Amino acid sequence: MKILLSSLLSILFLFSCDQQLNQVVKTYENGQKWSEGNFKDGKVDGSFTFWYENGQKSYEENYRDGIRVGKWIGWYENGKKSSEKHYKNNKRDGKWTSWYDNGQKSSERFYNNDKVEGIENYWYKNGQKYRELTYIDNKLISEKKWNEDGSVKKNKKSN
Repeated sequence: MKILLSSLLSILFLFSCDQQLNQVVKTYENGQKWSEGNFKDGKVDGSFTFWYENGQKSYEENYRDGIRVGKWIGWYENGKKSSEKHYKNNKRDGKWTSWYDNGQKSSERFYNNDKVEGIENYWYKNGQKYRELTYIDNKLISEKKWNEDGSVKKNKKSN
């Protein structure tokens, strides 16, 4: 039993030593961080973060063995959130939202296994809804549009 346990521990030790984890940090000329992230066996692994030159975080991505996973968040240089996305096994999955630099939501949609599902909304910068798209099985079923004052937009006739 001791030999088996010792052998297993040796194998685990060798396996863990075989996987190289390297942290990579890049900077602007002024010394401020531009990006920071980890690579394991040559693939992006874990959180990867980017900053603006003023030090404000600009984007945060997540990976597992080079595959996009989890929540990805973006920010404007003023610190307000610009986007939030979700990935599962390198595919878009869950709610994706984007905002204007004033903090007002600009769009929102849902993905399931990399396909748009349900209602996709867009808003003007003033908060008034601009467009609503409905999807079933990744196919566009309906579309509604509004003017910036909230009145229903008339569809243009195509020639």
